[in-house]
This record gives sequence, structure tokens and C-alpha cells, in this order.
Amino acid sequence: MPVKVYAMPDTETALALKNALEENFSDLIETSDSIDIELYDTFDWRLYKKKRMLVKCGNHLAIVDLNSDANLAEHTCRGALLPKFWWDYPASDFREQLKPLAHIRGLQCVARLTREQTVLRLLNEDAKTVVRVMLEKTVVHGQERSTDQCVLAPVKGYRQEAKQVAKLLSTNGLKQVTTPVYIRAIKHAGLKPGAYSSKVNITLTPDMNSQDAVKRLLAYLVGVMRLNEDGVRLDIDSEFLHDFRVAVRRSRSLLSQVKGVLDPQTTAKLQTDLRTLGQLTGRLRDLDVYLLMQSHYERLVPEPLRPGVIRLFRSLKAKRGNELKKVAAAMASDEYDSIITFLENFPKQNHDTASTPVNALFPTIEIAKTVIFKRFRKIIKSGGKITTATPDAKIHRLRIECKKLRYLLEFFASLFPTEEMKAFIKQLKILQDNLGTFNDLSVQQIFLYDYLKTMRTSSVNSFQLAAATGGLIVRLNMEQAEVRRAFFNVFRQFDSKDNRKCFTKLFT
Repeated sequence: MPVKVYAMPDTETALALKNALEENFSDLIETSDSIDIELYDTFDWRLYKKKRMLVKCGNHLAIVDLNSDANLAEHTCRGALLPKFWWDYPASDFREQLKPLAHIRGLQCVARLTREQTVLRLLNEDAKTVVRVMLEKTVVHGQERSTDQCVLAPVKGYRQEAKQVAKLLSTNGLKQVTTPVYIRAIKHAGLKPGAYSSKVNITLTPDMNSQDAVKRLLAYLVGVMRLNEDGVRLDIDSEFLHDFRVAVRRSRSLLSQVKGVLDPQTTAKLQTDLRTLGQLTGRLRDLDVYLLMQSHYERLVPEPLRPGVIRLFRSLKAKRGNELKKVAAAMASDEYDSIITFLENFPKQNHDTASTPVNALFPTIEIAKTVIFKRFRKIIKSGGKITTATPDAKIHRLRIECKKLRYLLEFFASLFPTEEMKAFIKQLKILQDNLGTFNDLSVQQIFLYDYLKTMRTSSVNSFQLAAATGGLIVRLNMEQAEVRRAFFNVFRQFDSKDNRKCFTKLFT
């Protein structure tokens, strides 16, 4: 007979249950305990989405299956602080299971609980334990409501006694529950796992005027920026800055592609402010990207050169620390507060209808079709001109065009058939991945070459660092050549007859 969990309605029911158990068994041994529990997940609830949770009790950590409350992997912490990233844990099954769950995101405490548990050991006439019953009260800190339950844990060889207890529980009004305790506790705490998403999730209507649509999209994107501000300042993980910058880029792209919807002065002000935010955070993001490549870079060079790579990244970490201080200070400034407040308040304002721009009152569906198809045609034309000798800069411009199209498809996805839009975005993403990898390899080589020029080869360590940097440039150049060769097949699939036909049908 498996373990069974029952909802405990109130304290009176628990007392009545204890009395009933005492009457039906020879003896009952009661022990009580209280334990503090912390639940950990990433900011975007990656573990929860995969029905997992990281649970900390004292110095004991467990990856828990939320479908069953079972521990899948365990680890004992040596210090009071919980390591933030999966790679901070020692090599173990625990680390290997945590790796795909959290990926590059940092773990943070999402809820603190206190569980009061009373264990009832039911004995037979031979003074042997035949059944265990646990009465548990789980309280989320800061909340009055608790999650109360009764756990029936049978003992092997005493099936009939377990059935007897199950009948007593039912007689006393307890009903079996299948939702695990941590899921119920999170719900009682008022938390909303999965509510945050950096992706555009706005529903527009075809007949909505274009100005209202743009304002709704801008309001959503500024909201994403706001949600990521604290994560950037506190340096929880690099994805906060990434999501912040993507929201800025999407906003700029929206304003530059959907023209004649806002008055020119307002558009110019918004673009200037958004450009400032992009420039403010650009250098820090570049360093984040490089630092995430450390293990890959180490694998690219021979073993004797790896100490040079380690020194390179030690230098980059120091630079990143300085850059983070600059960004944090800038985000605490009056200028930043003025910019973000304007961006936040603008969509809420009513604008003068006497000076309404020419495209402001056009149905959103018409504007969407026009700008999407225009961008698609431009990509087809530019991509078809790329050859094996095309300079990197032109391929970079094609990447930007694809990104703009991707943003448009995401902005207006709710206006078109879902399956067709998913198919378009999936196909475009394949092309974007190729172009993005090509551009990353190009930028990394330029960065390393510039870094190499600043070195002073006056010591053995300096020569080792220079050799490692040069080796990396060679390997990255080889990878880039492979990506360029793959481009032509990838673009051919995107520029297929069927794809052109579908685009024309949907967006003209």
C-alpha cells in the first residue's frame, strides 16, 4: 500500500483523529518537531515549469519532483549561503540534474516555510510499529493561511492495519489529495509561477487603431524592463540584463518600423531615451557574453595554452566588475529615473487628436501586413546577394533585418493564424541562429585581436596569454568559415517557393 496524503480541515479534526487512533491501537507514541524550509527556483520559474523545485532544509538540499514530493537528488551544503549557479556545486548527480533545469540562471529563494510535524507511531500488542501517521502544518512566512495535511505511511508487512487507519481517516472526514504540498503552499502564498515572460504576450485586435496598439506594446515592453531592473542591480544572473536589453531593442524596433503612428517629436524623444538605455548597458552585456564562453574557449585550445585562457577571463571578470558598478550607479541616477518614468507614463497619456499622425487611426491589421511583408521582401533581396566573398558587415546587416522581422511577427502574432505564425517564426529562427552565430564569432575575433594588440609580452605569463589569445582567434575563424558555408543551405530553405507563397498569402 503506497503512502497516502489527506487534507486536514482544521485543528478539531486532528484532535478527533488522534483520539480515534488511540482507541483502535494498543499504543501510540507521539513526537513533534518544527523545521524551516526554503524553496528555490530561478526568476522565471524554470524548475517549476518542469515540475521540479529545489528545497532546502537546514544544510540539506533536494531536487524535489512536484508530482510526487519525492527527492530526485540530494546535496549537503557546507556553508550558510546557497551556491547560486549549478556550476558552483561539486561534480555529482545533484549537479547534473540541476544543470538542465536552471541552465544559466541563478537560483533565488522564492518562499520560506515553517513545517510543524507531529509523528504518530501506532503500535500493536507486541509493541511493534505497524503504521505511521504524520500530522503536518506548513505555513508560508508572511501568510496567515497554512497548508495542513495528514500523511499515512504504511509499514511493510502490516497492510491490514494501514487499511484500518485509512478507513478511520475517511470516517473522520479527511479526503485524499493528489496535489503535492509544495504546490499548494506556493498557491497559498499568492505566488504565480510562470507569470513572468520576456516574450511579447499581448493580444491585439484587427480593428484596433495602430496608435493604441503601439502604446499597448510599449507599455508591455517597459514593464519587462522594470521587472528586470533589480536583477541587474543586484547581479543575480546575466539574464536579467539580457531581458532588459531585449525589451529596449524591441521598443526601438517597434518605433522605427511602425512609422507615422506617433507624432515625430514624441517618437524622437522615445528613441533618444531608448538609445541611452541601450548604450548604458551595452558594454556590460558584451562582457557577460564573453564570460559565458569561458568553458567553450578552454576546450578550443590545447591543454598547455589553457592557463592563458584562464588569465584572459580573470581579466575580463575584473573589467565586468567595474562595468557593473557603472551600470548600477547609472540606474540609481536622476537621469535614469527620468527616462524610465517617461517611458512608463507615456502609453497612459491621452494625446491631442487635432495633431493625430497619418497612420495613427489605421486598423492595426493593415499596418502589420504592410510592415511585415516589406521586411520579408528586403530579407529575400539582401540574402540572395550574399556570396562566399561578402564582407562580414553585410551579413551582419542581414542579421539585423531578420531580427526586425522576428520582432514584427512577435508583436502582431495575435492578429494572424497561430499555427502559420509559429511555422514562420520557427523557420526564421533557423536563419537567425546561423546569422547570429556568424556575427558572434566575428565580434569575438575582433575583441580578441584588439585585446592582443594591448598586451605587453614581457613575461612568461604574458607570452602564454598572447599564445592562447592567438590560438582562440584561429579556432574562431575556422568555426566562422563553417557557419558561412552552412548559410547558403539555410537561406535556400527560408527562400523556398512555398515559404514565399505563404508569406504573400498571409501578409498582402
